[in-house]
Amino acid sequence: MVFPEAYVPGYPVWIWRLRPEADYELTSAIHRELLANSVDLVADGLRPLRDAAAELGVVVVCGIPGREQLFPDQDEWLNPGDSVVVAPGGEIVAGPLHEEHGLLFADVEPARVAAAHRTLDVAGHYSRNDIFHLTINRTVSRPVIYQPAQQI
Repeated sequence: MVFPEAYVPGYPVWIWRLRPEADYELTSAIHRELLANSVDLVADGLRPLRDAAAELGVVVVCGIPGREQLFPDQDEWLNPGDSVVVAPGGEIVAGPLHEEHGLLFADVEPARVAAAHRTLDVAGHYSRNDIFHLTINRTVSRPVIYQPAQQI
């Protein structure tokens, strides 16, 4: 049995159509519910699914957003690697901090940031109008067309 990605607990793909500022309370509430209903692996949250699969003798494939625990121990918040601030071109402009708490500061040049969005526009999902375009076909079409097999 194969279930869609994030079938448990479900995923409201339309959440990305909400407005970041105006719908902040709504998106916060939705994310709280998603986290509360995500599969807790430490508490063996997949046991009912595993038991049902074993009883029926089937293999189950189900992509889940899992969680092990909500708040890690204080020591787990400490980055065992390095923390740095990196400019859009890859230059390290502050840090690194290695296995220590601290603040890193850097000056931001808005013109460089805007130009860097051309390479990774996280707000527009690669909105490169030089290579992508959207065309909407407004003609009415039938969703299914049945064609009987031809005799050979």
